Amino acid sequence: MKTTNTILQQDADLVVACQQKMENAAFGVLYSKYFHPVFLYCKDKLQDREEALDLTQDIFVKVANKINTLQQPKTFAAWLFQIARNACFDQLNLRKKRMLELSDSHLNISDYEELEHSELFRDRLDLLEVFISQLDDDAKNVVFLKYMEKKSIREIALLLSLSESAVKMRLSRARSKLINMFH
Repeated sequence: MKTTNTILQQDADLVVACQQKMENAAFGVLYSKYFHPVFLYCKDKLQDREEALDLTQDIFVKVANKINTLQQPKTFAAWLFQIARNACFDQLNLRKKRMLELSDSHLNISDYEELEHSELFRDRLDLLEVFISQLDDDAKNVVFLKYMEKKSIREIALLLSLSESAVKMRLSRARSKLINMFH
């Protein structure tokens, strides 16, 4: 059975091979060893398989480009997961930014009645209804209660026998899915 020190040393040897000899095979071993754990980490953070897969690929491109900057090769795994953590954080912030831009674009419209009668508005509303219909029942319920019934988080929690944090999480996931559907 391999000890942690042995595993760290093997990773360090591969990193050094990448840094000194630019060995693609050594990077390939690190990629094969860590791709799945990094993917699972991203999937857990983002709650979206395809987005996690894309981000994992981006992370390894970044790692390949920056491996020469790693000064302590034995810390490769920690360094890799710090990059993954930052990438997930950035991706979640990008989602929030997109959501705010979407919200702001609707808030900045001065003549709502004119908008309501526009073809673009009706098309977007129809598309939103289609996307909402594709959500799972739990997500549909919280979206309906929050945005159609104008219920508070507390009221939704009481109605659905959930904690307030569970309601917030369901709303967050539903909004993320809707935003991803729009893009």
